[in-house]
Amino acid sequence: MKPGSKAFHVFMRRIYWFNIAYLTIGIPLLFCELLNLSVPINHSIFLTPGMIIVAVFHFLAAFEPIYERDNWEKVYPQLKD
Repeated sequence: MKPGSKAFHVFMRRIYWFNIAYLTIGIPLLFCELLNLSVPINHSIFLTPGMIIVAVFHFLAAFEPIYERDNWEKVYPQLKD
């Protein structure tokens, strides 16, 4: 997969949204532990891999190409003012 390609963009979006869903499971478990409530699952099972995925995601995002802004003055000439 080449950075900047459509497949790379789709892959990055899937990593991002999968990780958000994964971390959403672990955050309530963390709050239960902070409130000293008994929970059957440890929150670190979800949060540690989730934070590793965030780090990998941001590392891969560093290789995405920088897009130049569109010249909207060509499309809407009234924006020149």
